[in-house]
Formats: sequence, structure tokens, C-alpha cells
Amino acid sequence: MLLITAATKYEVEPLIKGLNIEQGIITPLMPDISVLITGVGAVPTAFYLTKALANMPNLTIVNIGVAGAYAKDVELGSIVVVKRDTFADYGADDKGSFLSQFDLGIANPNAFPFQNGWMHWEHQTLFGVANKYQGVTGITLAKASGSEGEINQLINRYSPQIETMECASVFYTCLQLNVPFVCIRSISNWVEPRNKERWNMPLAIVNLYSATVEFIDSHSQN
Repeated sequence: MLLITAATKYEVEPLIKGLNIEQGIITPLMPDISVLITGVGAVPTAFYLTKALANMPNLTIVNIGVAGAYAKDVELGSIVVVKRDTFADYGADDKGSFLSQFDLGIANPNAFPFQNGWMHWEHQTLFGVANKYQGVTGITLAKASGSEGEINQLINRYSPQIETMECASVFYTCLQLNVPFVCIRSISNWVEPRNKERWNMPLAIVNLYSATVEFIDSHSQN
């Protein structure tokens, strides 16, 4: 079964079309397709994904949502597929500089599912439709970036193309449980000092819906 997961109802609103969906409850959408709203952030995402997979181990996960882009040449509303991700703010502040969990020696950057501190997506053959979209490097944060100093530190350390608040937890959970997955994001804003007037959430949601339908159709044809 294909399980479409998102942090919020808003991100899947065109897809659910008024269905009464509660956080953490798997809701059938159509035959062999269901939806799960996990809540915002890495912890609820990992929890509800793990709970779902414990009860239904044969799931295929399509995680969708909106994201901020670091690259200014990425158009608002663009659809991207996350090829690698990491927990970018797990660590410690050291007098204004950041030390990652790997810098601190409290985690091994090459212990599964990490490779040099990154987790990688390797289901391109299963999700052939993903090849039509740009593959990106993502970072996952507990808070969206909105100040110049913090943004510059993240760029210098990770060279990210997008940031989210959930993708790394999807990678971590699905890689640990050997479950096929894909993380799709629609760009709602650029990562810059916070300026919501430059966001285009409606466009991002409309395009996210179209891309999600493509993934559903592709799955149904397999």
C-alpha cells in the first residue's frame, strides 16, 4: 500500500478534499492509497511513521510537503526530490559556532544509516516518475531559518539546496526499517531573513498536489 504522509493537513488539502483526517490516524484515500498526517517536526514524524510501519510493514512511503530553497535560481512552486539529508542542528552551540553531533564525537558519521554524516535515497528505480524532477540536497532543522548569520553558517557547513523540518526523520525511519520511500517537496519560499511577503504558499500547494497525483498514478500502474 502507498502511504502518503505530510506534516500538516494544509499540505494535502487538495488531495483529501474535505476528508476528516486526524493526526496520527491512517485514513484511506482510494484503493491501496492512504494518507497520514504526522504533525510538524522530526519527532512526531518518526513516531507516527514507526507506528504505521509496525502495524503495516509492507507500506511504501511518499512523504510530501513544502520547503524553503537556498538557491535563488530555484523558482517558487518548483517540485524537487530529496536525494540526501541530515539532521543539521543536532549538536551544540560553541560561542556562536555550531558543532554537529559528529564533531562532538557523540555519533558516528558512518554508522548506518549515515554515510559521511548524510543519509541517501536509493529508490530511483522504484519511483521512476521522480526522475523528471530536480534531485536536491536537503537539511532538516527543528526551526525554519530566518536570520542571515544562521543561514550563512548552514550554507558554509552543508551547502544545502533546501531545508525542511521532517525529511531527515523520514530517511532515518525508512532506512532503519528497510522501507521504500521518497521525499517530495514544493518550494514555497527562499531561505532568507524571514519575509513572508515573498512566499507563495498557494502555488506551492497546487504544484505539490499535481506532483503527488503523478506519484499515485505511477504507483497504480506498477
